[in-house]
Amino acid sequence: MSMRLIEGGIDLWSSDHSPYYFADKIGRSETPGFTTTLSGIPGIETRLPLLFSEGLLTGRLTLERYLDLTSRNAASIYGFANRKGRIAIGVDADLALWDPTMRWTLGHEALHSRVDFTPYEGRSVTGKPTTVLVRGVPVVADGELQAEPGFGRFVARNAADPELSGKPVEDWTPWLDA
Repeated sequence: MSMRLIEGGIDLWSSDHSPYYFADKIGRSETPGFTTTLSGIPGIETRLPLLFSEGLLTGRLTLERYLDLTSRNAASIYGFANRKGRIAIGVDADLALWDPTMRWTLGHEALHSRVDFTPYEGRSVTGKPTTVLVRGVPVVADGELQAEPGFGRFVARNAADPELSGKPVEDWTPWLDA
C-alpha cells in the first residue's frame, strides 16, 4: 500500500469504474497491449472492500484515515460537507453498514456490474457492506437491492474550495518518480 495513501498524500479512494466486457476492452488487436486496449477497470464495487480489508483491518490505515479517504474528503472537496460525508444531526444519513468479519472472494459472479471480469478475480477479502442507507432509507438490505427507480434526488452543492483540492495524480506522475 502506498505511503502517500497511508500518510495523507492522496485525498480520495475512488474509481473511474470502466465497465467494459473483457472482449470489448482488449479490442480486436492481434496482440493486445497498453496502447490498444480501453483504459480503466471495473472497480466501483471492489474499491471499499479492498481498502477495508487491506487497509483498515491490517492496521495500515487508521479508522480516521479510512473515513477521510472514503467519505469526508470527497464531501469537502466537492462542496457537499454541509450534507454528506459524516454522521451528524442535519446531515443526510447516507451510510454503508458492514459485516466486518465476513470473508468472501471477489469475482465477477459475486459482483453486480454489467461486466464479465474483475482484475481481482479470486482474491479473498474480509469485510463486506450488507446494508446501504440513503437519507436513512435502506436501498440495499442484506445484499439485496430495495430502491425503486426514481428514488434518487438531485443534491445541490456549495462551491468547492480550491484550497481543498490537491494536485491531480497526472501532475506528479508517481510512476516516473520511482
